[in-house]
Amino acid sequence: GSIGDMGSAWASEGTARGKYIRLEDNQFSGSIPSELGSIKDLYLLTLHDNSFQGEMPQTVCDLPVAGASVDQYGLFKLTSSCEEVDCSCSSVCKCIDGGDGEDWQLQGRRT
Repeated sequence: GSIGDMGSAWASEGTARGKYIRLEDNQFSGSIPSELGSIKDLYLLTLHDNSFQGEMPQTVCDLPVAGASVDQYGLFKLTSSCEEVDCSCSSVCKCIDGGDGEDWQLQGRRT
């Protein structure tokens, strides 16, 4: 398979399936791979608490955002340590810097 097929399926009863990629707190460094933006049906992408540097790839910024409809695929939450890599290019960005302890966990779909 390709990187576009990567990810773990997640769904709750009555919702569309989406994929989640949890890369937080793994001591990764360097640039965030632009290929993450090619993952089909990506719902959750957590990148915070690593040592990434540079810019958020445009392919990630351009991911479609989840809509109000439970049948619509799209990104629901994107986290980043914004002191290193700002994710404000996405309306679903959540900055989590320096282990600030904020509850970033997935709380369910917007309705």
